[in-house]
Amino acid sequence: MLIAWVALICRFTVGFLFLAAGLSKLPERDRFAHAIENYRLLPESLPRVIALWLPPLEIAAGVALLAGLATRLAALLLASMLGVFILGVGLNLLRGRRIDCGCMGGKYKEITWAHVMKNAVLAGAALLVAALGPVTLALDNAVAPGSAAANGTGFAALVTVSLALAVVALWGAHRSLERAQSFLRV
Repeated sequence: MLIAWVALICRFTVGFLFLAAGLSKLPERDRFAHAIENYRLLPESLPRVIALWLPPLEIAAGVALLAGLATRLAALLLASMLGVFILGVGLNLLRGRRIDCGCMGGKYKEITWAHVMKNAVLAGAALLVAALGPVTLALDNAVAPGSAAANGTGFAALVTVSLALAVVALWGAHRSLERAQSFLRV
């Protein structure tokens, strides 16, 4: 019984942190893309693409964990993301670089070994959730084993809808910016 509560606390903690991280990055896409560029680990074309899709993915996975929807899949996705973050931060620390982590949107936070440790603890928590699955207070428990939601289709749909909404919002913002720029030129 105690392990069920530990798993629930881990699920809510990781889910909430990723929901908050994703939401904080949405209005700061350019700054987030710049933070990704500063890691100097990716080709020039990728940071902007990642800054476009990572926040909605973090939000969708965070919501899925909080709701207990496709719990194992969401937890494994977040643990994998944390593994990538650990490698990126660790490599840059070993290079002696002092850069913004890009973790929580607008606020500058220089990378430290504490980020590596925090991400390792969160990855462990996510892996515990993945191993134990939806132990309590989860939508996964409301569906029959083997159903679409239990197999992750529900999570995939949530991610797809989130990404579609993000694309529509970005397109609308882009169009508004174009109109404003053309108005200012006249």
